[in-house]
Amino acid sequence: MRKRRTRNPRVLAFIEEYGHRVKDPRKLIVRIAEDTIKSVDFKSPPPPFRPEDFQDFFGIKEIAEKDNLSADAMLDACGNGYVVHVRKGLSRGRRSFSIFHEMAHTYFVKATKRNKPYLTKREVERARVTYSEEERLCDIAATELLMPRKAFAAIIQDAKLSWHFIISIAEAYEASLEATVKRIGELYEGSVFLIARWILVDRVYYQTVLACSKELMFMSGRWKEKAHRPLDAVRNAFDTCTNQEEHASIPVRGKIVDFKVQTMYSKQKESDGVAYTLVTPVEGESEEIGSI
Repeated sequence: MRKRRTRNPRVLAFIEEYGHRVKDPRKLIVRIAEDTIKSVDFKSPPPPFRPEDFQDFFGIKEIAEKDNLSADAMLDACGNGYVVHVRKGLSRGRRSFSIFHEMAHTYFVKATKRNKPYLTKREVERARVTYSEEERLCDIAATELLMPRKAFAAIIQDAKLSWHFIISIAEAYEASLEATVKRIGELYEGSVFLIARWILVDRVYYQTVLACSKELMFMSGRWKEKAHRPLDAVRNAFDTCTNQEEHASIPVRGKIVDFKVQTMYSKQKESDGVAYTLVTPVEGESEEIGSI
């Protein structure tokens, strides 16, 4: 994790408020989110971790759905607390993540009030220009609150990856499929794997790698967000609108390794569909894979 220089005054206030010995805001926001979970009295044993259970801790008086909201969710001050407005029609996973993201902003609001109650004109402008830094940290916090790393890692550490397993985890945590996949990419330490999303638009296939083990990072460089010739399983999935599975022999540093490619198809309005591929080694290839 490369250290970045913090310039946002609200993030600096956050570090001053909570940092103590931890000065990296990304590590700090993870620790604060973990402490938050320990402080919450859950109505029923998690998972799932629902935003409603965190309302009292964050001082959220109401979570209200609203039509025509310019963002997925917005945080507004309300007396001595806050209201989170959420756009109507969001999926359950996207709704939860968006609310947790807005809740995380209160860390910075409270820290700024205590440590930098009066920002100079220059600091206000700097906060506006570097606002994306706070947004990234709120995304990290939302992920930690929705899918806490210790509990999540304990579930996936000895598992064999399959779409059935990944979907069951997403449902258990009430998270979106892609958020779950990315979390697996961060924490999974089992066999090598690669998970990608394919979108077909006007007969052109576009692929994006969502998660990848370190051993296959060299492959993800070829599969950035660009037009790409699809594997047979992907093409068949789009042609038949069904899930597909195939074996693919992929060169890995001078060796031909046999992988299983599980492709899951989903119809979407904004394109000709979307497919997700899970690439894992075929049983019996562990010695070959281990030498990568």
